[in-house]
Amino acid sequence: MDQPSWISTHIQRWGQKPQLRYFYKQEIFRRILAFSDPAGVLVEIGSGPGFLKSAMPNLICTDIENGPTIDCLVDATQLPFKNNSVDAFIGVDVLHHFDQPGDFFKMASRSLKPGGRVIFAEPWAGSFGYLFYRFVHHEDCARVETPFGLAFTGDKSPMDGNAMIARQCLVESEMQLRSYGFKTMHRSFFGCFSYLLTGGFQPWSAPMQVIKLLLKIEKLLPQPLMRIIGVRMMIVLEKI
Repeated sequence: MDQPSWISTHIQRWGQKPQLRYFYKQEIFRRILAFSDPAGVLVEIGSGPGFLKSAMPNLICTDIENGPTIDCLVDATQLPFKNNSVDAFIGVDVLHHFDQPGDFFKMASRSLKPGGRVIFAEPWAGSFGYLFYRFVHHEDCARVETPFGLAFTGDKSPMDGNAMIARQCLVESEMQLRSYGFKTMHRSFFGCFSYLLTGGFQPWSAPMQVIKLLLKIEKLLPQPLMRIIGVRMMIVLEKI
């Protein structure tokens, strides 16, 4: 099976943009590693281009489509893992593409060991983030009636993404998450202009010195302020 063209484009841009790699390694991969047991069974959902594998060599990479590091093709709503067999499910920019997030949480709860974790790095549609994702970013950012599923209706494709789904599921729905067997053990907000000025996977970026300086400044800012101006969030759920 050939890999989708968007994966090839992302791999090319990743190789061309040290600023983007630096941000991901410092602000996303580092945070994931802090909450992961390197000796555990770690499964990435929606691996896509497979960049996280470079920081976690033992990671089991899965996706619904083929990619360079994919170990098995997996639908996130039909996880094939045995009961109580996985230490952590990890996702980077994937939940807000799920058509039925609730089905994923059900399957993840079944497959995780007691105390196992779901670790997500997602867009944060806070005060500033909402404006960015709603009016600047190419993906959608609009409230949905059923964020745990069906999250995408009509002719909307899950690949289009919707940043608000991550907020509705992971920040605003503690009781719903508990009904699936999870509690929130960590939540943090990060990445404002340091992330935006990397240009993401667009062909442009600010100079590396600018990205590094902005990152240093943002790391000094308190979480209540980053909740307002940040455009990224890290959520760690633990199986109850």
